[in-house]
Amino acid sequence: MGNPFYKEALHRSQDGLLAAELSGHIMFAEHHAIDDALYAALKLLAARACFGGARIQDIDGITVEYPDWWFNLRASHTEPVAKLVIEAASPAALAARREEVQRALGVSLP
Repeated sequence: MGNPFYKEALHRSQDGLLAAELSGHIMFAEHHAIDDALYAALKLLAARACFGGARIQDIDGITVEYPDWWFNLRASHTEPVAKLVIEAASPAALAARREEVQRALGVSLP
């Protein structure tokens, strides 16, 4: 499709956060859908810094692991969405960690 079409779609979307192409162009809604590699890199580094004490893998999306909880965030292979899986030792811990991940990502989760 091309970069201009993704930017336009991001501007039209009410709840879109970012748009990206396979060529590596990444545009964030909060940054006026500007294709800015430095901004994207800084966003990635800031999200990683939020989970400094964790073991972080980026083989299939990003997996952040602690001894008592973990999460994985990755692009869906079948839909144009991101998938988030969070597991924790108890329902109360899961609720707390869910809020923590939500704050770190700057999104509201359903």
